[in-house]
Amino acid sequence: MEDKALDQVQYVNMAVDIHHIFPKKWCLDNNIDIERRESIVNKTAISAKTNRTIGGAAPSSYLVAIQNRAQIASAQLDDLLEAHLVSAEDLRNDQFDVFFARRRENLCVLIESAMGKSVPRDVEDGHGEEDSAQFGEWEIEEGD
Repeated sequence: MEDKALDQVQYVNMAVDIHHIFPKKWCLDNNIDIERRESIVNKTAISAKTNRTIGGAAPSSYLVAIQNRAQIASAQLDDLLEAHLVSAEDLRNDQFDVFFARRRENLCVLIESAMGKSVPRDVEDGHGEEDSAQFGEWEIEEGD
């Protein structure tokens, strides 16, 4: 909602934190498994103000609220989402499965570019069961 570069000052002033893209409540209501709901693929850095606007609403709803409160055009918001490697179309259509697979691949490509080598993709298309049995649920869950 701020459309500001995140330097150290802005990070503190905007109370930036990591939050769900598809909110936890929406995921629970739509039977999204805990692994994908709590995955870094479904999270990004946003300001506290933006997070309060999102609440537990579907992306198709909260994007409209963000546009109205920030007084920005949908194309500008789409550009901001793309900067987070998030497909605006997937969010505007509440397409979690498509969003998850696409963003997961985009994050893998970004990591590969930074590392200069390939990233293992151990779960086909982001839809399989990942084995996190070695973690307790408290290590997967988060407070919001």
